[in-house]
Amino acid sequence: MNFKMIYVINLISLFLVLAFCALYYGMFADNSFAGYIDDIIPLILGVVGLYAMFKGNMSKFDMELFWWIAAICVIGIISNLANDIVSNYSYVVNDMFSFLKMFLSYWGVRALFNGKENRINNFLSGISVIAKIFIIVIFIFGLLNLLGFVEMYDEIRFGIKNYYFIMGNASQFGVITGVALALIILSGKSNIIYEIMACTVLIMTAKGMSLIILSVYVVLNLFGGRKIKLWHFLLLGIVLIFVLNYQLTNYLLDESAPRALLLRYGLKTAVDYFPLGAGFAAFGSNMA
Repeated sequence: MNFKMIYVINLISLFLVLAFCALYYGMFADNSFAGYIDDIIPLILGVVGLYAMFKGNMSKFDMELFWWIAAICVIGIISNLANDIVSNYSYVVNDMFSFLKMFLSYWGVRALFNGKENRINNFLSGISVIAKIFIIVIFIFGLLNLLGFVEMYDEIRFGIKNYYFIMGNASQFGVITGVALALIILSGKSNIIYEIMACTVLIMTAKGMSLIILSVYVVLNLFGGRKIKLWHFLLLGIVLIFVLNYQLTNYLLDESAPRALLLRYGLKTAVDYFPLGAGFAAFGSNMA
């Protein structure tokens, strides 16, 4: 491998690390620029992914996924035109882009890695260092929050303060903590200390999503590498029912709760506008 190729691999790996960190920044920061980060990065990665597709470098699975997603977008636009619930094209385009962002990011990252093991290793090596520092910092502040030296919570759940670090949203913070944990494990440079700290932080958030991530982590550690049997799923189901008892009681069984109302009227909208749906920006999205 010549020097130029090594430089390109490192440059792309650096871009991916910076892009990932920028998305972290966008979740934490409270300024006008941060709000555009999760739009700019998927747009860049989308261009990369589409370029790879037109060059014929996409896998069969990715191409099939592309056409299925394209079909959903076409059906959504037809629904907007047919039902005329939302006729403002800027709302429709905005909502469609919000729907596409995760797929654009996926295709872009797939195109940049494209089976290149060195590039993957460079990215994981760089991001795992940052993830470890992140886990150490949030663990320390989590203990300070628990002991009352700082106030990084907004309610008491299960008898503990629902820790959210500097995000203001414990659920989103729990997901980011889970991602950091996954990255250091994938890098192959983890150890039990970091994993214990991350799992402790997940418990400190006292949020359902964090507890789901923790339950999956525990199950994978218990049964990883073994043949998964039916009773494993039954055990996980029992654990999740216990873990998510608060969410089931206060979100779904409470008919006046916002999430219960969203589910109920989401089903009603799906039935009323079957088979094409109500279109983009019509229900359940930020634009709606």
